[in-house]
Amino acid sequence: MEFRVLKKPTENDLVAALLRNEEAAYAYLYDHYSAMVYGIICQSLKSENQAEMVTQDVFVKIWKNINAFDPQKGKLATWIIQITRNAAIDFLRSKQYKVNTQNQSIDSFVSSDRVDSNLHTIAATTVTAQTNIDTIGIRDLLQALNEDQRKILDLMYFKGYTQAEVSESLGMPLGTVKTKTRAALQLLRGMI
Repeated sequence: MEFRVLKKPTENDLVAALLRNEEAAYAYLYDHYSAMVYGIICQSLKSENQAEMVTQDVFVKIWKNINAFDPQKGKLATWIIQITRNAAIDFLRSKQYKVNTQNQSIDSFVSSDRVDSNLHTIAATTVTAQTNIDTIGIRDLLQALNEDQRKILDLMYFKGYTQAEVSESLGMPLGTVKTKTRAALQLLRGMI
């Protein structure tokens, strides 16, 4: 059975077509999830070029590892968000990122035309990503958490902080950060 996009496919149909390596399914996946992936990455990375590179890397990982997706553990969008988050964090921790950050010239920070263009692009992408995040219900779920839990998850999952960095940033003991993280994730898991 060939994957055809006449109407919005079910998640199971899309995953089945991806497992069969159907080109139309890959195109559909990219068309419908790339803005969300790019928006999440832009929250962590400062450069459009880096964000585009990591976005491409995310889709390669999805395509190569689609057989690891387990619908019993969650939705496809949630799995993609986790891959995206991990890819952004891996890039932020990479030598390439650290070297590029240290070697940037002052001109790359001063050009107001470039800054205005980047801000406009990132703002538009972030709006799209926020819309996709709202669509899958993450924003509503996060509202059920207390303020400390929301801050911790925001730093860890959207900004790429380690638990030790969250502890230092919030002036909170590491054990408390770990406990609040575990409690928040258990609460979210129960709501899903």
